This record gives sequence, C-alpha cells and structure tokens, in this order.
Amino acid sequence: MISSKCLGARWLVFENFELKGDRAVVYTFIVTKQGNPEEDYHFSLGSYDVTNKAAHELGEIDRGDRLFHLDRYSRGGSHATFGFFKNAPSYETVRERVMKIMSEGGQPSSGSEPGSSKTTPLSEPTALPDSKIVTPLSVPRGG
Repeated sequence: MISSKCLGARWLVFENFELKGDRAVVYTFIVTKQGNPEEDYHFSLGSYDVTNKAAHELGEIDRGDRLFHLDRYSRGGSHATFGFFKNAPSYETVRERVMKIMSEGGQPSSGSEPGSSKTTPLSEPTALPDSKIVTPLSVPRGG
C-alpha cells in the first residue's frame, strides 16, 4: 500500500501481486477528499477473462498477450473506462495516467450509470501512454 496526498485528495494505492479470478485487478487507486476518510471514487487497472477471451477471438491480441483496462468507479455506482493496455503497464505509467485524468480531466472511452442497461461508447478509441490503441470491445460488462 502506498499513501499520498496530491491534487487536493488523499490516495491509497494497493497492488495485487497475482492475477486471480475472472475479474483480476492489479492496481487500485482509492481517492478520498481532504478531511474525509471515506472513499470518494477509485481507479483500477484490471484484466477480465471475458474481455481477454473476446479480444483473442476477434484477433485484437495475440496468443500470450493480455488486455488491461483502466477504469474509474464512483460513489453511486457510475463506471468509466479510460482505455486499454496491451499487456501489463508499469505502476509509474498507470499512476501518471490516473494523475493526468484527475488534474486535466479525461474523456472515457465508455461508461455506465446505475440503473442504465447500456454503455456509452465514444467514436474513437482511447490510447494510453506507451500502449497499443485497442478499440473498446463490444462485450457484455458484468456488474
């Protein structure tokens, strides 16, 4: 766990050292507002089995490659995907991207709101630093 204060918020960062389960997460950046210990929202770098299976079947990634996605989950249940990485990026790359989204804003490639059964894709894929651009996949997203 890493704890830090920047951009008017407190961050707690957790790293999972093994990819376990159907919805594996590598990094979780929990963000709290100054003076409030409760989570305001969090970013995660995950790699889900269903996404990787679809990417392999569609030829988006080669055998042995794995997709990782950067998501933000807000209180109240909204979700936004800020792009995909082909294979695992470094912690520094993910941290830099999260800080850029927080400081400058960022346009997600897709997102969903609670109570809505549809996602909102953008017309263009979102590229993350040092990554191959991968068009967001049209696969069902679990809750």
